[in-house]
Amino acid sequence: MAEGKRSRKAKGESKSTLTRKERRFLPVRDARMTASLVAGALGSVVLGAGVYIQFLRPTDNMLPVKLGSQLIELGDKGSYVVGAGALVLALVILLAPDFETALLVGDGGVGVDEGGDEGARRLLWCDIQEIRMSADALVVKGEEQKILVPLSSQAQAAAWVVREAEERIPSVIELSEGDRGRLAKVEEGAGEERKITDIQIAGRRCRATDRVISYEPDARLCPRCGEIYHKDSVPEACMTCEGPLGDAAERVG
Repeated sequence: MAEGKRSRKAKGESKSTLTRKERRFLPVRDARMTASLVAGALGSVVLGAGVYIQFLRPTDNMLPVKLGSQLIELGDKGSYVVGAGALVLALVILLAPDFETALLVGDGGVGVDEGGDEGARRLLWCDIQEIRMSADALVVKGEEQKILVPLSSQAQAAAWVVREAEERIPSVIELSEGDRGRLAKVEEGAGEERKITDIQIAGRRCRATDRVISYEPDARLCPRCGEIYHKDSVPEACMTCEGPLGDAAERVG
């Protein structure tokens, strides 16, 4: 009986089930986002006023406006008002910063919560090749995609990415002391903690054998970096982060 138990463990039959959790960070509105919202609202008001003046006002009402000692009739200037409003909105669309969606940091790596039925777009820790700093964002780069974490609107998300990476995959962090000085101090209560339910495991390949994981219960995960192994090919140490594995490999919850 004891021999049978050891055999199951050797094949990665861990009794441990991984309950994956992460923090969800909403963007904080910065000065550029606020200015864009104000400009967009102003452009909409001007455009709406222009449409009214040009197309909807009574024809006998020239909308006289007194500016100081001068009387101006807006009734014949509707096209100019429409053009001004449209120009402001066009500039907002072209020059405004992207309005970021929520970012995710935790057992599922780093993700962008884009909403919809497809779930989050993620980079698992084991898939991250580089974490570095750009002019205004923390760059999390994988082989096929990268995620930008803006320092102005997602300061806590950036701080948590580096903190988690230092514990899981420190070898990919490429930050100077100056870069680290630009990071915010980690706040323990930052973000909304939640359970992860949408990571796709089936279809990925075992890190040890390159075998396709066709059935999710056959997968075993490294609790540190999330690397994936087939239950029959779990090594004693993770081949990605070198963390202890073997019996510590966890099932997908």
